[in-house]
Amino acid sequence: MIGTFAGLAIALMVFIFMVGDIRLIQTYIYDDSVVFTRGMGDILFWQSEYIAPVPQPDEILSVHRLQLDDIGFRLPATPATTYEAVILGDSFTEGANVGLPYPDIFARTSGLSTRNLGFRGYGIRHYLWTWQQYGIAENPDVLIIGFFGGNDLFTAGLDLEPPFRIPNEERAFDAPTQPITENIASDTVIYPVYLANDVPLTFLSTYISWMNVTEATIVQSVNYQVIAETLSNIQQSASGETCLIFAYLPSKPEVYFPYLNVDDYPAILEGQKHVLLNSDGTLHIVEDFDISVEKVIENRFSTGNALTTLADDLGYNAINLHSVFDEQAADGEMLYYTYDTHWNQSGQTLAGETLAEYVNNTCTDL
Repeated sequence: MIGTFAGLAIALMVFIFMVGDIRLIQTYIYDDSVVFTRGMGDILFWQSEYIAPVPQPDEILSVHRLQLDDIGFRLPATPATTYEAVILGDSFTEGANVGLPYPDIFARTSGLSTRNLGFRGYGIRHYLWTWQQYGIAENPDVLIIGFFGGNDLFTAGLDLEPPFRIPNEERAFDAPTQPITENIASDTVIYPVYLANDVPLTFLSTYISWMNVTEATIVQSVNYQVIAETLSNIQQSASGETCLIFAYLPSKPEVYFPYLNVDDYPAILEGQKHVLLNSDGTLHIVEDFDISVEKVIENRFSTGNALTTLADDLGYNAINLHSVFDEQAADGEMLYYTYDTHWNQSGQTLAGETLAEYVNNTCTDL
């Protein structure tokens, strides 16, 4: 019996690592109060052996409330009876480790009441299902799909079919964790690495692999076809008066990889992978024996470019947040938590304000 449980635990961890989406129970949530510390970063739970001991792991990074509706989605900072905008997405949209996720920043900046239908672990098929179950009824003036570049491309190739569990049901299946207050690194420590201005950061290695792909490989894949079909289904089910926005949300490596100290690259790239087509047409990652810094820097644009072009061709108004995040990263601004894959409050604020400006300039009939 013990061996069976151990095997299941190992299988679960391998699946999560391959997918790259951290489905951890949020142990920092007490009722609706959140205390998020440095030692709670999700990268620590999957790559702690490659990370030097964390300084001040108990340092509090955010204290805030996280209230949920009856389904388990995050309540907006300003709840409304009906909503003018709906945002679909995953953990970046839910924003459990910040006080104001980007849907709330968007609502405050645009003046549009906004419902946050993001939940961690969701992917493109979940977005369609969530829209059909809960979003259509709002008949919103604006629908935003927050597509995360770190794993939404990969999960599109998984055999996932609705109906899905609602967030309240999903929370019961989250993998239990405890904050890491003391991590023991292996003989080969890779992280943290540093920006040119000596700001530390860590990457989830899987996210580097998934950005190391060419546009040609993406557009030939089953994953790409699934995304195209799903976006078309959402578009066809929306009102003709709804302004449709496809927003590409970049991963931390997509943004910061070019701005590291040059001495950090060899350790990061050793044994790193790239994305190829599987025999069934889905995307998978295998070791890249020809990897180079230049190749990865060039490929980091591929997913965002391929999918915003696709969305634009389908009739969406497409925006790639990579450019505005890249501008900030080039100036040394940290928009993600050091030991976590997700945006900090600065990143969430930048995303929300950028989307509000884009919507106000694009959706002229509001």
